[in-house]
Amino acid sequence: MMSSLQEMVIEEVQEVDFSLLTLCDHHIRGLGTFGFTSAFLGTGSAVNLVRTELR
Repeated sequence: MMSSLQEMVIEEVQEVDFSLLTLCDHHIRGLGTFGFTSAFLGTGSAVNLVRTELR
């Protein structure tokens, strides 16, 4: 099973990445929709990433 999981991650398929993110126990939500939506659909706790310093 581990070799098939590694193959899926190496292929860089966005659907697989998204599915794996929703299964995580913890999420750090950033400003992007990919991370936000996966954290929203996931069952774990989420932390909001706040940028306090402008560059």
